[in-house]
Amino acid sequence: MTDAAPGYLIDELARLTGATARSIRYWVRREVLPAPRHKGPQTRYAAGCVARIEALRLLQGQGASLRDIRRRFDNATPAEIEAWVHPAPPPAAAPAPDAPAWRAEGWQRLTLVPGLELHVRDDGGEAVRQIANEIAQRWGVRQG
Repeated sequence: MTDAAPGYLIDELARLTGATARSIRYWVRREVLPAPRHKGPQTRYAAGCVARIEALRLLQGQGASLRDIRRRFDNATPAEIEAWVHPAPPPAAAPAPDAPAWRAEGWQRLTLVPGLELHVRDDGGEAVRQIANEIAQRWGVRQG
């Protein structure tokens, strides 16, 4: 592409999209692609034709007719057509919430009398252990 005029020569457009020059001319006649402003060997096609051709081929691959594709193009902005071919990446997934910090706890189970138990956490401190021992001694508790 030269800097003198915007757009693409038909051979450049064909090379960029993988379409043939014949197909490009056909799509212009069917009004699926916009007609270039000038005719002749230096005819230039608008830059937006690249996305239109890519979208056209994608939609044809999905079974859409040229009439349906033209109707879709007529109702779409250039940005929408571009998005059909090059969709925006999905937003990054939010990080998973931190798992709760489960703390392993050790417990002692003291049976005071049948049907009555005292549960004492191992890290309950010296005062808790002392109370548990006093109960055990006074009531003849067996640990289980």
